[in-house]
Amino acid sequence: MHEEKLKTLLVDDEAPIRNILIDILEDMPLEIVQASDGVEAWELFQKEKFDLVITDIHMTNMNGLDFAEKAIKRDYSVPILVITAFDDKDRILRALQIGIYDFITKPVVDEFLIDRVQRAIDKRRLVKAESQIIDILHEMMSIPNEQCLESMNLQERLDYIHQLVTIVSIKGERGR
Repeated sequence: MHEEKLKTLLVDDEAPIRNILIDILEDMPLEIVQASDGVEAWELFQKEKFDLVITDIHMTNMNGLDFAEKAIKRDYSVPILVITAFDDKDRILRALQIGIYDFITKPVVDEFLIDRVQRAIDKRRLVKAESQIIDILHEMMSIPNEQCLESMNLQERLDYIHQLVTIVSIKGERGR
């Protein structure tokens, strides 16, 4: 069975670091697109749909946290992993506040990176499955898909699915 590759944006201002990360992740089901700073990453993120983002924090032009904050506001469902050499509590707190999925510290340990990326892949697949369920329920009830779903947080989406299932159940009972 062929595993679907998740489109992944890898952001680091050092090409050798990007190449090392790509080598570590080569056996994972990822299609990696590279960006050399936050500005380039933001431009790509606005044009393309990504399933996963891996970004360094400390970069020129736009740092990884500023990029991540914009990306999360645009699509909260994309897990963002932050790689950092800094043990800076203020940056970590800010990252948590904006919704970063996970942290990876430099020097990067291969197995740790692979584990964290696999967890992010699993989360992304769950979000995609959730979206498919919503699509099916909308289709069953002839409700147009609403773009506002992308702006809902996880709890709001789960509540919405529950409401849709309840409506479908009531309609099913009345139709008998």
